[in-house]
Amino acid sequence: MGKFSARKRLNRLKEFDRELEAVTLQKKESTLYDYVKWVADVGFETMPLKEADALVLCVIAYFDLQPAFNEFGSEPTLSDCSLLVRTGAIKLKITGGDMGNTRIMEEACKSRRYGSLKLKDYVDIASQNPPVQFSCVTFECGNLFSFIAYRGTDSSIAGWKENFMISFTHTEAQELAEKYAAEHVKVGRDWYIAGHSKGGNLALVAATNLLDLQMKYVKRVFMLDGPGVCPEVIDPLKISRIEHLITRIIPEFDVIGKLFEPKITDTKIVKSFREGITQHSLASWMIDHGELALLPKNDPSCEWINELLGNWIAGLDISGRQSFVDELFDALSVDGVTDLAEISPEYLGNLIISLKGKSKDTKKTLGSLPKRIIFDDILKGSNSDAPETLKHLELLTAAALCAGGIIMAAASKSILEVATVALIVILICLELFIIVRRLIMDHGRSEGIKERIIITLGLAALLTVLFVKENALFILGSTLFGILFLGLGFSAIDRFRKEMRTFFKVLNIVEFVLAVAAGICFLVFSRNLIRWASLVSGIMMITDAVLRFVLLGVRFVYSKVRMKTKKKDKE
Repeated sequence: MGKFSARKRLNRLKEFDRELEAVTLQKKESTLYDYVKWVADVGFETMPLKEADALVLCVIAYFDLQPAFNEFGSEPTLSDCSLLVRTGAIKLKITGGDMGNTRIMEEACKSRRYGSLKLKDYVDIASQNPPVQFSCVTFECGNLFSFIAYRGTDSSIAGWKENFMISFTHTEAQELAEKYAAEHVKVGRDWYIAGHSKGGNLALVAATNLLDLQMKYVKRVFMLDGPGVCPEVIDPLKISRIEHLITRIIPEFDVIGKLFEPKITDTKIVKSFREGITQHSLASWMIDHGELALLPKNDPSCEWINELLGNWIAGLDISGRQSFVDELFDALSVDGVTDLAEISPEYLGNLIISLKGKSKDTKKTLGSLPKRIIFDDILKGSNSDAPETLKHLELLTAAALCAGGIIMAAASKSILEVATVALIVILICLELFIIVRRLIMDHGRSEGIKERIIITLGLAALLTVLFVKENALFILGSTLFGILFLGLGFSAIDRFRKEMRTFFKVLNIVEFVLAVAAGICFLVFSRNLIRWASLVSGIMMITDAVLRFVLLGVRFVYSKVRMKTKKKDKE
């Protein structure tokens, strides 16, 4: 009997070896969901906790686990959550919607590797006043280890306000995170502390405040694309004490993790199958032979955003940041809204009204970001001065007026309808291109493109209706052009206020009158009147553009002559 038991154990160990080999020889660039399926039958006693496992557990921390504790007591296992997840009793609480997290959760619940983990000491606190959004849970794996996972930001207004508050104060969530770790990290067993996004910041702050004796038992702190700490609020030297224990993981296109970026030696850049800011989602991070699929550097296209946000924040002192955040989120709470999911068109209108009543500094700060987004990239790296940049803008204005004038002059019934059809077809083609590209990039998965498919079908239906219904094309086209020219008119008034030169002030007034007149013509007049009115307005706009081109040409020639004169004088 003893020999049989020994042989059975040996065979079982060989099975574990084969399972481990299957995991480590998996195909390159797999998803986190694929990883969970491949390691499903490999226990932590066979293959110790890996970085990819930290990602999985932080995904699980985004779910409301309270129903499991209500149903199964103080120490449910993850497998106990399986049915509750499938029936919707355990819900995902995350900003940005489900990017594949639920599939990962369902597969983890069914697996032996994760299903046997005990869930302990779950905390979920939400408050509007003071603003608090804090949640964490401890995973216990027998005698092997315990893993504290802090949740990132959910969709609550309070949670997002706390994200902004780290720029000027020690937040309530950070204090709760410190207290949780201090009370739960016990000596005598291995501990891991982790979090994603805001949770990564909480994991960092909590670990820096542990006692030296407790830190001896912390094997690793995983900071998954989380912001660092504001140096005016928390001393960065506190991080250096535990820097050797921190693993920081960020995606290729990284914005969140670059805010107050901490200097961590073990920083890794992981590949994502998504694009842009959506790479922030843990579910999009890629796995290569059981390890993270790493890249040598960040996407250069995100660098200007990081510099932009850094300069924007640096442009405000501590008190300025606090005043801005308080007034902004006071406005965001208009109509009693507490969650981003409650935002509606009516809410957005009330929000704009509410923001108009805020201080000049807040409106100026809020308005400076889009201005920076538009102009910083143009000015960045150029050796030209402001007047030179203005010349380029004036040239673009003249070109736009010329193009608009030609369209206006030619905007007969047929031209207007052709332009409308062309616009809708271009939008449909663009949406189809994005859908196909997403499907290719996401390996056939449909998450995140359902809305685009609906939009495409809606545009196709609209195009069909326009062809079937009499005068529908003309009505839609005239409405679109009317709105466009009214917008151009008010843009001209905005330029008039800022313009210091008399000639261009007069031109802006002329543009305002012409654009508003054209807008009203398109919206109100009949087909024949629109044709004659647009012809006259188009000719005047072309004349305006020609005047601008001539003036710019004269100034260009004058500047060249002046440069040559100065050069001769120096010689």
